[in-house]
Amino acid sequence: MHLSNLGNSPFLAGLVILTCGLWQAWAQSPTYDEVGFMGAGLSHWKTGQFEPFAVNPPLPRLLSTLPVYLLSPKLEWGHTTQDVYARDEFYLGNQFLEMNASRTQLYFFIARIPNLLLASLGLVLSRKWANRLYGARARTLVTWMWTLSPMVLSNSALMSPDIGAAVIALLAFWVLRNWIVQSSWSNAVLLGACTGLLLSWKITWIPFVFPCYATIWVAKYWHSYPSHRTLLVDASQALVAFVLCCCVVNGTYAFDQVYLPLGSIPLHSQGMASGELGIDNRFSRSWVGSIPSPLPSVLLQGIDLQKLSFENPFGSRSYLAGTWKEGGWWYYYAVAWLCKTPVSVCVLLVLACLTLALSRQPVDSQTAPKGFPHWLDKLIIALPLVAIVLFVSSETGFNRHLRYVLPAYPFLFVWISRVGAFRGLGAVCRVLLLLQATSLFWHGPHWLSYFNELAGGPRNGGAWLLSSNID
Repeated sequence: MHLSNLGNSPFLAGLVILTCGLWQAWAQSPTYDEVGFMGAGLSHWKTGQFEPFAVNPPLPRLLSTLPVYLLSPKLEWGHTTQDVYARDEFYLGNQFLEMNASRTQLYFFIARIPNLLLASLGLVLSRKWANRLYGARARTLVTWMWTLSPMVLSNSALMSPDIGAAVIALLAFWVLRNWIVQSSWSNAVLLGACTGLLLSWKITWIPFVFPCYATIWVAKYWHSYPSHRTLLVDASQALVAFVLCCCVVNGTYAFDQVYLPLGSIPLHSQGMASGELGIDNRFSRSWVGSIPSPLPSVLLQGIDLQKLSFENPFGSRSYLAGTWKEGGWWYYYAVAWLCKTPVSVCVLLVLACLTLALSRQPVDSQTAPKGFPHWLDKLIIALPLVAIVLFVSSETGFNRHLRYVLPAYPFLFVWISRVGAFRGLGAVCRVLLLLQATSLFWHGPHWLSYFNELAGGPRNGGAWLLSSNID
């Protein structure tokens, strides 16, 4: 059977994701963070307050916990501070566990299901991207890289926001690509809505999603001279997309505490506060402080709290390969990725780099629109991949979680799929995928603690990484 023939049936891959995901979702106990996610999400529904777990937006927690909330679990919490910096979510989660001990497994199983559906959407989008760039064989290769990825399967069976951040990012940049190809008002509206969903899912994307968009838009006209009318239309549509994006983000917070003066919001991190004690909002003593914030104050405080945790990682020593230290390593995520990624994917990455550097064989798909430069298609995939890796690696206050780079995974898989376009490498791809499947199912369903054979497997995982990498 040819590699491309196997990929003509994505339903098999989707069935693998759902079956393995449901298996994990039922068999695995809650992770440490999931306890906080559950407590915070149910608190959002019960109180209408969004301070718990403010380091990430509430939308994924609202979606995951809605079916649980409708089942009327016991939610008799005591007094909480409703302070972003108090981190009440783990108190709320532990209280939930105590009051609902007999049904905990069922409640977490239900709350994990939405991410399985998102992982299936990620499969569809990855296939579209690979087919657009490199053709049918690449589409098949990315199908099984995504489906057989331990990181994808393990995180799709949790209620954490990381897999959703990866999938929705892929969707947002796909819609951006469509708007770049055809600057229509309908595409602009879709772009604004999808970008709003992305920023409402995980704050990791907030610092650089708009710089990425702007870079891609400038690249579109790099070798051409658009008319003033074209630029005006593009700018108008971009403004509409931005306004709609802000509306979506604010809507996920029920428009609570929005458009407050920037200087009136309590902020404490070095980048957002001033004074020796870091207690004064940096913007409060300038004209900038009078500008209404386009985002909810709770979201800005959540970003501030996340920055604060990296700047002052009290009690958050980092661990890598047997070494503990205060602070982290810029290469932490590279080492973690090499340890927790199947050897077959590492080999495919090497092959992708070699084919890019050495081969003159064209691998471009025939499906690209006429007049649309193929290099721009590749830039739209490469730019967010590079941005997320550089951004996360630059945060060396502490290192704990490889899942922080999970949003880069679908972009990386699509780029690696170029290997599948080379006919001479078809047999190699089939062997590598078979080895990946063997390694994956040998360790199932404990894929959250997966380590590849070169790292010594899961039994030796603690020698390399700790925390959520071995949950």
